[in-house]
Amino acid sequence: MRVLFSLSKDRPNKSLIILGLLSLLCGCPEERNEVDAGVVQPLIDVTAIEAIDPASCQRCHQQHYQEWSGSMHAYAAEDPLFRAMNQKFLDQYGDIDPSFCVKCHAPMAVQAGLTTDGTNLDELPKAYQGVTCVFCHTTESVDGLSDNPLVLGDSRTMGGRFGEPIANTFHRSISRPFFQRSNPSSSQMCGSCHDITGVHDILLEQTYAEWSGSFYNNDIHPSGLSCNACHMRGRNDSASTTTPQLIRRVHDHRMVGLDVALTDFPERADQYAAIENALNNTLSAQLCVNEQPGGYEVRVTLDNVGAGHGFPSGATFDRRAWLEVIGREGEDIIFSRGLVAREQAANDMSVEHVLPLWDVALRRNEPTHAFWDADEVTRRAIPAPKTADPDDPRFSEHLKTATLFFPGIPPESISTVVKVRPFGLDIIEALIQDGYLPENVLTYDVPTFELGATRLIWRRADNQICTP
Repeated sequence: MRVLFSLSKDRPNKSLIILGLLSLLCGCPEERNEVDAGVVQPLIDVTAIEAIDPASCQRCHQQHYQEWSGSMHAYAAEDPLFRAMNQKFLDQYGDIDPSFCVKCHAPMAVQAGLTTDGTNLDELPKAYQGVTCVFCHTTESVDGLSDNPLVLGDSRTMGGRFGEPIANTFHRSISRPFFQRSNPSSSQMCGSCHDITGVHDILLEQTYAEWSGSFYNNDIHPSGLSCNACHMRGRNDSASTTTPQLIRRVHDHRMVGLDVALTDFPERADQYAAIENALNNTLSAQLCVNEQPGGYEVRVTLDNVGAGHGFPSGATFDRRAWLEVIGREGEDIIFSRGLVAREQAANDMSVEHVLPLWDVALRRNEPTHAFWDADEVTRRAIPAPKTADPDDPRFSEHLKTATLFFPGIPPESISTVVKVRPFGLDIIEALIQDGYLPENVLTYDVPTFELGATRLIWRRADNQICTP
């Protein structure tokens, strides 16, 4: 039984229609802004904090602000896992690079010189916490491939994708290539913050590198997709509440990935639903059950058809992704692999896995939760596809196959599904045990997402036979 899923490509509409010059609201838009031609709009006076505060952006960009407010970018500095791991890192290597964690989780605070190690974030205004609007939209250049290489410019000049932005009195507007989703530099701006090099010069998180080597790289393949083509889906809408009649192509600022807020946070339910929707067609699956001498073989093949990078990606040594295979006779479970209870750690020794998909960080050949300290990583995630041609020898690289043999005859039904958690319960438990997290953190539910396209079922009554 083979189930195939096609990747839906959300592409921007290049023939956007401007419906006319608009009336002024809130003192924001005033006239067409020809910043690119050298005309600069006079700006109202604001404090340094107001200039960088996302709440200031909310005045004119309410929908974008609401989306961002529930994102992991907004949550980045508040996240108790970040706080705990940051402190653990500082205890080990704080004298080497105290900004290792905080330069990505609260970059504006580092830029302003308000923190060097992230231990005083609670003392700082919220405007300096998280990955904020100004951090992305004031980027002038990207001077590297990892560890936040963004170079920022004037906090009152916002970059965007529109070639003819509308002038306003709060910030200047300019079109930059980083915001043109068809331009490969847009992926470098996003991705280079999501690749992280550890203390021992090991590329630990490598989402951008994975995308760069795949057929999704639109610098190599014209039909490829940039990072924001998937993570910032487009819609036809107004970019600002002050220009409601000007409909252009704008983009989702939830920036959905896999990570979730561990504690209560705005838009949490919406984020969960968006993550589940994004994951549904990330992998495709094939389930085959064949008779063999003395028994039967169950073969499951997973294909990374829609991630755009490896699966899982990012902090792959903290993630927990696995294949669940269950054989049932009626309601009775005859056999199971990868069956994990909600409150159980996925790497519990009592779990019999057939295809664990998370990477393992090693230090001196021993597994470590201190990923920054790794001198080696055992890669078990599914790589990004380099080719869509089945005859290309590289095609099999983005496939993972699990084969099981059982004696006797197959049970009434056999089901499969791939499940994934943003981070392992064992990660939380270890941080609690080491004193970096309070015990009540475990009262928050860590979600387990299912990938819909991998939810398959074989029934003995169907008498379906697969060929090798």
